[in-house]
Amino acid sequence: MRTRRVVGMLALVAAAVVAGGCSSNSKSEELAREYHWNLSPELATLHERPIDIENRMSITTDENLRMLTEDWGRLWLMERQSRLSPRPVTR
Repeated sequence: MRTRRVVGMLALVAAAVVAGGCSSNSKSEELAREYHWNLSPELATLHERPIDIENRMSITTDENLRMLTEDWGRLWLMERQSRLSPRPVTR
């Protein structure tokens, strides 16, 4: 009878240790869940981080604005000398 009680208590203690030892805190569970759904959190696209996208957009905007001034000059026919003058025009 005493042996059954000891074995029962040991089984109860072992179950408590297994249940308590395998559980983790909510912070680590939250992180594990977060990484499970987003394995590459630093990437915004397939190969670019948000800072890479921002840099690319800045370069593109800068190039477009510089091309706009060239287009504006072409609109007003200012990209080359006039061919209507009988004499060459010096620059």
